[in-house]
Amino acid sequence: MELTSRESLMPRAATNIRRSTPSGNRLGERVRQLRVAAGLTQTDLAGDRFSKEYVSQIERGKTRPTRETIEWLAGKLGADPG
Repeated sequence: MELTSRESLMPRAATNIRRSTPSGNRLGERVRQLRVAAGLTQTDLAGDRFSKEYVSQIERGKTRPTRETIEWLAGKLGADPG
């Protein structure tokens, strides 16, 4: 999957970053999608700021990142935070 200019990190249907959806963890799925497309491991994405485990928890929907974290991840992934 090739990233287009400033793809949104937030799924199109989601408007509230704190809302979890019955259809699954859309934000986490999107983070994983963009991370894999960028050729990054969870460790690469975490960098010096987060642990690999924290990135894994986000991708699996086990934790809800703050808006600041979403913006940081989006910047690292070259995506629009939405």
